[in-house]
Amino acid sequence: MRLSKRLASALSLVVPNTRIADIGTDHGYIPAIACVNGISPEAIAVDIAPGPLAAAKEHIVQLGVLDRVSCRLGNGLQCIQPGEVDGIVFCGMGGLLICQLLSEAPDICSTLSYLIIQPMRDVSHVRRYIYEIDWHIENERLVFEDNHLYEIIYAVPGHRASLEEWQYEIGPVNWEKQGPLLSTLICQLIEKYKVIRAGLQKSKFDATKQIKEVQAHITVLEEKKWLYNCKK
Repeated sequence: MRLSKRLASALSLVVPNTRIADIGTDHGYIPAIACVNGISPEAIAVDIAPGPLAAAKEHIVQLGVLDRVSCRLGNGLQCIQPGEVDGIVFCGMGGLLICQLLSEAPDICSTLSYLIIQPMRDVSHVRRYIYEIDWHIENERLVFEDNHLYEIIYAVPGHRASLEEWQYEIGPVNWEKQGPLLSTLICQLIEKYKVIRAGLQKSKFDATKQIKEVQAHITVLEEKKWLYNCKK
């Protein structure tokens, strides 16, 4: 079974010899391959929809790891017991939903060693939430696939100082690594804020304050882009 670059990158962050739960598992690729490859001794595949969960179970059976991968129908972390897994994987869900699901299961989160999160949107919200619950980001990956840039976050428990606003946008480890896709990410963020600025400028209401705030974001991001290019 060949994983997409996005899922393969998320799987590479799974800590060896730890148990995982893949929330919104879809086809069950991550928990199945984690067990097949001996990364995880056992795993849980969770989905809220019966159809995707049935597809996941079929793949798990085909790979011969049904004895090690439990398929569960449920919403988020509600079908997991405290201490059952060491890490949680969220791939392909919205960032706001991921934060909501985590906030609804504090008893589960308190027993976890790590989170692997690949949000489809609202990534800065996820990063901020991680620091608000006294976790921090230890690793990050950027993956470009099918004309889309994906951000993958690896977070662990432990209080750290809050980040600067631009770090929630770019990612603290992404900035430290200075990888080849960082410029693409910064450019995308600049364009996003320029679109927001243009919309505010067309507003029938006085949006002077909001325009200044958005412009401040653009200025900081353009400075980071310049610094990145200088280092290259």
